[in-house]
Amino acid sequence: MRACEAIQSCTALSLAGSTTSRVCRVSRWLRGEAIPGQDKLLVLAGILKIEPQVLRFGEQVRNSIQQQKQRWDEGVGYLERETFDAFLQLPAPQRKLIREVILTFAKVHSDADRLNPPVI
Repeated sequence: MRACEAIQSCTALSLAGSTTSRVCRVSRWLRGEAIPGQDKLLVLAGILKIEPQVLRFGEQVRNSIQQQKQRWDEGVGYLERETFDAFLQLPAPQRKLIREVILTFAKVHSDADRLNPPVI
């Protein structure tokens, strides 16, 4: 069930009783005029069986994050993970230098692609 549908199926009175909040406060939450505190948000998420971050930020944000995570998980293989682990073990000054080298290569590569598009 989507977050909006779950929330609309509840009344302010039923949610107020479940969250130990006043009905007027819960009504403001339902109308989008106020945001519940983290403690109430967790209770609401449990009642509605929705992830708390979906209540706070919406389903679009969750979906976007999941897509980015999936792209990261699928795009990074063993060699890249090994490289990242080695990078993280370097002292901060060396990590900074390696970062600058990588960003320079990325910039040169993107500039070269823009100036010389592939011929098909």
